[in-house]
Amino acid sequence: MRGDAGGADRQVALWRTYRLSADGLCPAEGHLVCEAPLLLQLDGRPVAAMMRTPGRDVELATGFLIAEGVVASASDIASVTIKHSCHREPSKDVGCSGQNWVGDVADVQMVSGAVPIALTRRMRMVWAVAGDREPCSDTALPTVERELSLGWPSLVAASTDLNMAQKLRERAGGVHGFGIYRDTGERLVVCEDVGRHNAMDKAIGWCLRHRLADIWAFGLCSGRLSYEMVAKAARAGLPILVSFSAPSSLGVIAAERCHITLVGYLTDSQALAYTHPERLAT
Repeated sequence: MRGDAGGADRQVALWRTYRLSADGLCPAEGHLVCEAPLLLQLDGRPVAAMMRTPGRDVELATGFLIAEGVVASASDIASVTIKHSCHREPSKDVGCSGQNWVGDVADVQMVSGAVPIALTRRMRMVWAVAGDREPCSDTALPTVERELSLGWPSLVAASTDLNMAQKLRERAGGVHGFGIYRDTGERLVVCEDVGRHNAMDKAIGWCLRHRLADIWAFGLCSGRLSYEMVAKAARAGLPILVSFSAPSSLGVIAAERCHITLVGYLTDSQALAYTHPERLAT
């Protein structure tokens, strides 16, 4: 088996962005790390569908099968063939049934006589953002049509607040924070968890239980914004997602289609807006 490092054009994408600061918005260019689906098949049977950065897919398939205890050793694997999708852009609905698959495929064949150690009947969905997940739905994500205007001072205020509000991180570290704020930058809630997706779910759940969805404006995350994070915002109706970190390519594509304003690399002096900057006040 020979590894495939993958071309740089499959790992990094150029995206038109808008630099946001106290001086307003100005056009800029940003680079996105690519997040794309890969279907892992073992002797023709779908085993897992995962979101990953393309490249080293032979190694990914091999390592996954061994590390997850599906096969005993690399010597049980006869071949790994990577079949690249003809789609240049990921679909907004990443179907995971193995039928009508729009992503790449890793076709793994075991040596004659070798059998898997553990192979569940149900295919796993493995997200780049948070590990094992249930198979995703074929239902299209909703669009978020809410109009609002978010100014730079509100983002700065929320940035300071989220850093100060993460008490668990201060005590022990190793956690993500997710805060939900009004358009003024006033905090509604901040939640922490070892998983950024869990922190987001907790914050959304708190606001929904307190019937505050009609006044929330944006969510601020301490970590990366991937497809699943954008999908959660779309389903909950949260119009703006902001992060101290970067978005992935599939996260940006999903946000564009769902009419969600996506802002990354928030610092004290600037940020990058990737989608729907019309909600950002100049």
